[in-house]
Amino acid sequence: MGVEIARAGLEHVDMIAPLFDGYRQFYGQEPDLPGANRFLGERLANQQSVVFLAHEPVPPLAGLGFVQLYPSFSSVRMRPI
Repeated sequence: MGVEIARAGLEHVDMIAPLFDGYRQFYGQEPDLPGANRFLGERLANQQSVVFLAHEPVPPLAGLGFVQLYPSFSSVRMRPI
């Protein structure tokens, strides 16, 4: 079994949301799968974050892990990065 890494789009939200919800629960939050779906969908739709998804390489695709990156600022360049 291999793993593929892809930049996630709105079409991947349903695959990422359970992983994201599990991450939140690890940090003591109550389960909220609909909220996780909504939050991720909004971030991706508004280009407020970038998400990379690790998934199985053959159908049915299953999410294995993710990383979410939020835009930030550079103090040195004094502008968004």
